[in-house]
Amino acid sequence: MKTITKLLALSLAIFTLSSGTNAHARVTKIIIDETVPLPVTAQNKDVNIPYEIIAGRAFGELDPALPQNSIIQDIDHVKDSDGKVRYLASFVIYKPVNKQHASG
Repeated sequence: MKTITKLLALSLAIFTLSSGTNAHARVTKIIIDETVPLPVTAQNKDVNIPYEIIAGRAFGELDPALPQNSIIQDIDHVKDSDGKVRYLASFVIYKPVNKQHASG
């Protein structure tokens, strides 16, 4: 269940980041590299809700033949043999450990 919650949070983050663009891309794989508790510092010592940090990578592809992707400069120069362009995006998510404390 914990993994499903993390994947849902990650999916929402990726959708939010990508929804502002006109280019269409597809995430093909997500890897969670690390999940650690948020360390207590002088800035967050008064927060009573425990948080965790989720770090990972999202792998994806896009089609340079689509008109929406033509605004990406030199996209035709990095195509793989199947005509797609692969990309990698790293991410870090801070979230409450207990999903009941999340904003929804």
